[in-house]
Amino acid sequence: MSIFVKTLSDLVALFLQALRLSVVLPSFILVGLNITVVWPLLEDTRFYRILVEQESAVPIGIIVVFLVLLGAYVLAVLNIPIIRFFEGYPLLPYRIGKRLRTSNYRRILYLQEQVQRLDQEAKRYQELAYEESDEETGHALISARECEFMRNALNHELIWMYPHHQTWRVLPTRLGNAIAAAEEYPGHLFGIDSVTFWPFLAPILEKDGYASFVEKEKTLLDFLLNMAVVTLFFGAELVYVDILLRRFDWILSPAKMAAALILAFCFYLLSIQGAISWGYTIRAAFVLYKEELHKRLGLQPAEGYYHERVIWKYATRFYRDHDPTPAGYIFEYEPGNGEGQKKTEGGEKC
Repeated sequence: MSIFVKTLSDLVALFLQALRLSVVLPSFILVGLNITVVWPLLEDTRFYRILVEQESAVPIGIIVVFLVLLGAYVLAVLNIPIIRFFEGYPLLPYRIGKRLRTSNYRRILYLQEQVQRLDQEAKRYQELAYEESDEETGHALISARECEFMRNALNHELIWMYPHHQTWRVLPTRLGNAIAAAEEYPGHLFGIDSVTFWPFLAPILEKDGYASFVEKEKTLLDFLLNMAVVTLFFGAELVYVDILLRRFDWILSPAKMAAALILAFCFYLLSIQGAISWGYTIRAAFVLYKEELHKRLGLQPAEGYYHERVIWKYATRFYRDHDPTPAGYIFEYEPGNGEGQKKTEGGEKC
């Protein structure tokens, strides 16, 4: 009995943990819209009469709470598929996805060229400032500062919005590229594949309390994407009700869906800033805790920056590709009979 109670309590705790404000509030809004907009349209249907007759047996308040919790739980379970959908992964096999990826790649090349050009112009104006008269020196310095300002603005977009060092990560959507830009950061600087090692890093962040900060930044992204999903679902629901009640209008019904698409797109655009903020916490997490992660994985001590990059690249092959070949290069072993024996933190052999 105690085992059952413990298991049930763990299940309830897991359920409540999944029900965050970022999923409860969109679900509440969807149920509220259905009650205020869709429900009055169904007054003449048999389904409406059945529910009204059952109201005495099951209070309407309990039904509403159940629907809100059910919708919130569905959004929590579908969190990763929703994010991947708006990142553009479903578009990758199709021509439109390939064209969007190519367009984003061209944008990266354009930004890189402009940053380099403006950087050179700023240096040229600074050199002129030392050679010309006082009046012309002022104009040259102003031009140099303008070039630096434009260069920093374009470089900011390049760094935070695109994976410009690992262009194979480029995705069809801006949201996907903003997240990919954060994912490439540990790999570009330290050789750490962020996607591979994030599950290993998460317990360390949880223990130190940094995980709550990451989750707080991700909440904004989840809320906005869930609102986009709810908006699309409600728009499709309105069109379906029009068809079901034989009230479909070739102007009003498509207009409802178009309004839902526009509103969902606005939520999507706002979610990009949420992705940038969340990505910043991911970058900082690998910088602050990579040494602890290195120790927890039992990797051999690095002899400098470039040796550390080599170790992490071999570790990526070991954990991501399930390739045991690099094990001798990344783990710290002691000589023994036959194969080496890995040392634990206490110095014992295992």
